[in-house]
Amino acid sequence: MAEITIPQFRDHLLESGVLDPEGIHHEFVSGMHGRKLDFDTIPEDSELFNEWVKVVSTEIRRLYTAHDLGRLVVVSVANGTNRLVPHIADNLGGDVFAVLTEKISAKAVRLTPGAEEEIITKSPNLAVAVEDVGTKGTTSATAVTDVRRLGVPEVEALNTWQRRERLEELDSIRAVYNAVIFEPLPTLTPEYCRESGYCAQGWEFIEHEK
Repeated sequence: MAEITIPQFRDHLLESGVLDPEGIHHEFVSGMHGRKLDFDTIPEDSELFNEWVKVVSTEIRRLYTAHDLGRLVVVSVANGTNRLVPHIADNLGGDVFAVLTEKISAKAVRLTPGAEEEIITKSPNLAVAVEDVGTKGTTSATAVTDVRRLGVPEVEALNTWQRRERLEELDSIRAVYNAVIFEPLPTLTPEYCRESGYCAQGWEFIEHEK
């Protein structure tokens, strides 16, 4: 596969239709309103999925050049990146391994029992929780907290697309976070959306599935 740049990947994402078309907006898990970036629409056997794996892997290498990647665990944030992180670990190679999380509520995840056991056994010194879209960091924060509980010295978060300037829930637990694509998109409180935003303009509104 040819090298892919982040701007190219970003353009390919938008060309593929991952962003809500004009006239439609969603409620996110955080309760905010906006046009949804739906990475679930990317087929796992597609070139775009391969690009996703590549750009996240490249960013991990860039961010953590001073670390021993042989003691790195890549953590999913269910359900958005459960299918992604095993491919990232394979791409990074060596002793890098991936573990999965499972949803325990609309806003929270926890490590699967097998993931918890693997982290304890392999004792990584760095964990990176990989999320598809960062809005407030609500779900990612629960993954970070659960990995910290096992004594991993450094636990950080990496969003494929960070759609707001700051992710309050990750800030609240003092977690370091980064983004492959940092591009704020209109992300509105429900009140503002009804008064002046998408709801006020009559755009179709799709509630978050509880």
